[in-house]
Amino acid sequence: MKPLSLDIINASAPYEVYWHEKSRTYRFKSDFGVLLAIGFDDDDIIENAESYVFSIINVNKIPSP
Repeated sequence: MKPLSLDIINASAPYEVYWHEKSRTYRFKSDFGVLLAIGFDDDDIIENAESYVFSIINVNKIPSP
């Protein structure tokens, strides 16, 4: 996956987004304290093309209102 520009993302994002190297995810914390991780994992389901599995993970398992 090509890295996303955090400068471009953070220029208009409502929350500060950062790269978490250990989990290889982009992360941010909501106003309610929910820590969310965004992942893009390589997937080979489509032959001869780049494809990814997109995931949103509630890291600290705090319910979002």
